[in-house]
Amino acid sequence: MLKKISFVLVLLVQVLHIDGFASTRLLRHNKRCSIRSSCQQFLSIDDLKITESVTDSLSFLTANPSVVASSLALTGSLLYATTRPPQRLIDDNTLQAILENTYMEKQQQKGTLQCLYKATRDGWKANAFHGKVDFAGSGVVVVQAQGKVFGGYNPNGWRSTDDYTTSTTAFLFRVVSSGRVEKYKVQANGPALFDYASAGPCFGTTDLLIGPPQAAVLGGFAGPNMENEPPGSLQVATILPGQTYDTDARWNVRGYKIRLQEVEVYCSVER
Repeated sequence: MLKKISFVLVLLVQVLHIDGFASTRLLRHNKRCSIRSSCQQFLSIDDLKITESVTDSLSFLTANPSVVASSLALTGSLLYATTRPPQRLIDDNTLQAILENTYMEKQQQKGTLQCLYKATRDGWKANAFHGKVDFAGSGVVVVQAQGKVFGGYNPNGWRSTDDYTTSTTAFLFRVVSSGRVEKYKVQANGPALFDYASAGPCFGTTDLLIGPPQAAVLGGFAGPNMENEPPGSLQVATILPGQTYDTDARWNVRGYKIRLQEVEVYCSVER
């Protein structure tokens, strides 16, 4: 069946993509003349071959309507699969629950939030991430790993400063179900957010580090100091919540070198 479908698709291409020069010449002939009689002198050998090929193709398509129908259905499915927008990790209800009582809540209500960065769409490199989100303001990071969806809220945004910032409003979250999330606030006034050009979004000293592994950082904090590191891959993360953010045992994705399935970052496009 697949061979028949492939053959039909080839025939459709032949019919729809006739050589432009040959088809133009055919249209110039007298409508009453036969291609193989008085008008044949105006046609080249290549023109006749194309005409015969198209005639044979049309004959097959006319005699096999069921095969044509299944071929067109398959083609439509393939076109839809390749042109439809990438599926989001979270729906609008979940995004609203994440942003409740935050600065970005009004932006979400106004409809100005967009998924500026999506790893499977834009690439897993740190420079691809920063190229999309730097100077875009506050952002929500949504991650998928081991089939679970979680992330963090960064009220300070990213600017590739190669430094850390404090925050009292940053938090981590995990998605329980559509429209329902559990949030984990930052503890005290520590290094809540790291903003390194060679890394992805990093929350806390060990809590959620998306990008290269952690190392010592200036100021006495143990965190992801990556000033001299090459651009990292956001497909690997260190996830050890509880150091900077007040998480609990229900956070069920933990460890070093966790492979991520997707990373999304939502920011406002309003300036």
